[in-house]
Amino acid sequence: MKLYNKLFITKEFSSVVGKGWQNFWILFLVFLLTIFALEFSRSGLKYLSYKMSDPFINWIEVKEQGDFQRFMEDINDKKADFSISTVEDNNYILQYVFNSDYKKIRVEGRTIAHDSKLLDKILDSDNAVAVRQHEISQNDYGWIVTKDLMTRLGYEDETHYPLFINYTYPGDTANLNRFGVKNHDDYFVIPIPIIAVVNQLPDLLDFITPKYFMQQDKSGSKPFNVSMHADYYNDLILAVENAYDDIEQQIRQKLDNSGLQYDDVWEKSDYELSLRNVTKYRIIIRDSLVQKLNDVAEKICSDPNIYRIYDYDFDNGYQLRANYISFMFTDLAKVPDFAQWSKEEHGIRIDMTQIEAKENFNIFNILVWSLCIAISIIAIAFIAIFLYFLIDSHFRRISKNLGTIMAFGLSNTAIIKIYLIVFLGLILASLTAVLAILGLGEYLCNLLQWTHEGGLPYFSIKDGFVLAIVGALPMIATGVTFIFLNIKLKATPGDLIFERNN
Repeated sequence: MKLYNKLFITKEFSSVVGKGWQNFWILFLVFLLTIFALEFSRSGLKYLSYKMSDPFINWIEVKEQGDFQRFMEDINDKKADFSISTVEDNNYILQYVFNSDYKKIRVEGRTIAHDSKLLDKILDSDNAVAVRQHEISQNDYGWIVTKDLMTRLGYEDETHYPLFINYTYPGDTANLNRFGVKNHDDYFVIPIPIIAVVNQLPDLLDFITPKYFMQQDKSGSKPFNVSMHADYYNDLILAVENAYDDIEQQIRQKLDNSGLQYDDVWEKSDYELSLRNVTKYRIIIRDSLVQKLNDVAEKICSDPNIYRIYDYDFDNGYQLRANYISFMFTDLAKVPDFAQWSKEEHGIRIDMTQIEAKENFNIFNILVWSLCIAISIIAIAFIAIFLYFLIDSHFRRISKNLGTIMAFGLSNTAIIKIYLIVFLGLILASLTAVLAILGLGEYLCNLLQWTHEGGLPYFSIKDGFVLAIVGALPMIATGVTFIFLNIKLKATPGDLIFERNN
């Protein structure tokens, strides 16, 4: 009997798949289009969800207007009502930095709170190219810069970005010459530590920096202006990367050749503000020959692993007035209500292009979900209709033979079992072929790094919704086949033999 069933199943399978496996290829195309469309739609939905949950998108800025102070006080009481997780007051920065050839490059940036939630997103592994180990503190004055800015400055080697940005600072030519500070068209270099290099920043900015930098930059005591502070020339502070064994001896030799008097014992420590591991040397200079000190410092720093830095005498009492307030939303649907409240209660208008862009994300989110569900329903309906006509046409062809077999004692249960195996085999064969093709396509896309922003793939068969539909399709098809077979087999053997069931 087992041999008979096996032969029956094999023959019927060949008959069901049709000439040239035409029915197999029809199911293959249906499954391929369905699953690919679902994968592509779901990937688009994931990308939209990524963008919607991305603080770069959820971050809304309001320029200074009206009574900003009262507005900030009131909004802190309304954070829960409008699903606002963070409120920050920030400043816009327009400055210049030197590139590798000491030409001035215009850069745009902004301040950010050292404990801002936005920093977590900016510095995560998907966005960061290089990040220092030391966490950002309240008194940090380093910059987070974009990879694009580093390329514009002439630094393309990701494995060895410079540790400092050459920030330009205006100086008086007479003072610069008197102190021997290298003059670049009345500007000199202030080394600003690089906190991280990242792929992108909000609003296409070139850099962001903790508020502490801006406070010092605008402070009346001007701590960054080394040409105004003679105390900066009482010592020589060097940051040395990859300090080799005889580095100290080479530095000493250059100091000795200059004739400067210096303390023989050097203060040596780790420099925590650096992008990579660096040793900090502090050398006390006993002479007041500033020009000579600057000359020898330049010779020492001709080694690309050595940087001259300063321990700035920062002003801790200086505060800035904010240029704008930033809000980060956890629910974009609350943004229009927030805009209306701001206008009615405080007379503060928010740029509606920001609002409209964020509302569009919600609309697309609903549309894509609807598309995924519609595709699934259409695919299931098509497969059910296809199986119905396939079963109906097949039974019309074999009704006489099937009636004869049933007359000899083959039960309905045995026939249903056999045909379930046949049709399920057809479904699983075509579905397996489709998954193999799409799996290969996904592998090639990953190999060629064809992905969305954020590392999201253009399509993925590992998506939970797609896998659920893939798992449901054979089950639904089996159920549909079982129902149709039961309907067909209600006929008696005589009805089948004499085709009275048609």
